[in-house]
Amino acid sequence: MARFNRLSKSEKQRLLIALCQAVSSVKDSKEAAQVLTDLLTPSEIEMVAKRLEIAKLLIQGKTYDQIRTGINAG
Repeated sequence: MARFNRLSKSEKQRLLIALCQAVSSVKDSKEAAQVLTDLLTPSEIEMVAKRLEIAKLLIQGKTYDQIRTGINAG
């Protein structure tokens, strides 16, 4: 598989749009989970889930130090 950073800017954009279309076409959370499971490794799913949780906590006003100790993120 080609390395993502070796792709042209337009190719990266095309792939990102294709990914967004695939994710946005799902009907419910169960189907979304299946799509993510098909596309990502278990560690990638965990990493994305942690990033989402970090974003939520930042929106709630938590500090990076509070987040780091709260969800064991580095």
